[in-house]
Amino acid sequence: MSYLGRSAKLSLKAQEKVSFLATAGQTVKTGLSYTVGFIEVYVNGVLLTDTTDFTATNGSSVTFTVALLLNDEVTVISLKTFTVADHYNKTEADTLLAAKATNTALALKSPIASPSFTGKVGIGSSSPVRQLEIKDDGTLGQAIVGIIADAGDPAGIFMGTTSNNNAGGVRYFTDTNKLTLRANDEDRLLIDSAGIVTKPYQPAFHAMSGAEINTTSSTGAIIVEFSSALVNTGGNYSTTNDRFTAPVAGVYKFSVGFMSMDDRQNRFGFFKNGSIQGDVGYVVGQNYQRTSYELCVTLAVNDYVDFRTNVNAGSEGCLHQNYRYFTGYLIG
Repeated sequence: MSYLGRSAKLSLKAQEKVSFLATAGQTVKTGLSYTVGFIEVYVNGVLLTDTTDFTATNGSSVTFTVALLLNDEVTVISLKTFTVADHYNKTEADTLLAAKATNTALALKSPIASPSFTGKVGIGSSSPVRQLEIKDDGTLGQAIVGIIADAGDPAGIFMGTTSNNNAGGVRYFTDTNKLTLRANDEDRLLIDSAGIVTKPYQPAFHAMSGAEINTTSSTGAIIVEFSSALVNTGGNYSTTNDRFTAPVAGVYKFSVGFMSMDDRQNRFGFFKNGSIQGDVGYVVGQNYQRTSYELCVTLAVNDYVDFRTNVNAGSEGCLHQNYRYFTGYLIG
């Protein structure tokens, strides 16, 4: 028997509705789509009883037990089912959110205001070692950005290619207000709180002393010996061949000083890869006369520089074995 009201079939269901006006004597409505057993049919607002007032067994049509009258208003509602087990209920969702953060608003699914996290947070990192760690996908060498706040480790910001902040990368220390660039567990560049920049691995050398040099007009150019290196950062000056070899491309500054031992004419200069650079220096020697000379030159990697005397035909001279030096360093 037909009845008014809502069917219990609507519980936990979504629905699709098709409405139409009947033709005189119509007994079948085709072109439908429904799940057998989950369908409701209304005629002029009255809910029909399944199997008694209509038959719906194929999912695409409805057959009416009594033929419809002209312009009867018919509505067919197809109820769509879903499984409750595939969805979180409110209690489950609240538990899941609360486990991810202690923020009350987040746990209650309200807009995030000031979230507080109890563990380490990783973005692109499945096992972060810092409080906040951002790692790329591996295409750029596993770069890491870390907010350092571990116990026993000075707070700061770390950017590098390893989770070990001491091995390499850029780090700002909040306890000393210094910024460092590290590689292989060493500070390669440091800016302290006073703004002083330190570059402990900047190529530089200071060499001195060597055998006494006596030249005549027939001797020809000779490389001046500096046999003792007081400073040799990077080991780029060789006391074997008395030359500096550039480890990186850049502009370098060199200076030299020596003492003449008599009144012979010394002609000298800096040589790059065997070719003289700049003007030829010239001094008419006197006993124990001091002379200095400087040069800025652009070098490529593995270019070398040495200092030579007696560089012109006809020159001659005598250099003291002590009281001479050869220095150089990378400007940038």
